[in-house]
Amino acid sequence: MSFCFSARGGIPSKCCFNFFGQQIPEAFVLSIQKTHVRCYSKAFVLVLFFPLSKFC
Repeated sequence: MSFCFSARGGIPSKCCFNFFGQQIPEAFVLSIQKTHVRCYSKAFVLVLFFPLSKFC
């Protein structure tokens, strides 16, 4: 998984370019966030409790 971060106006703050292809237990998920509508690939970012990390 890789992210693109930007502080410039008009450019999405988070976009996913690589994706995690395995199941993640629901109990590990802290939150789910949609990527910006202007990202090339529409995706969800999962923020996990353990280990504290983010996956597309």
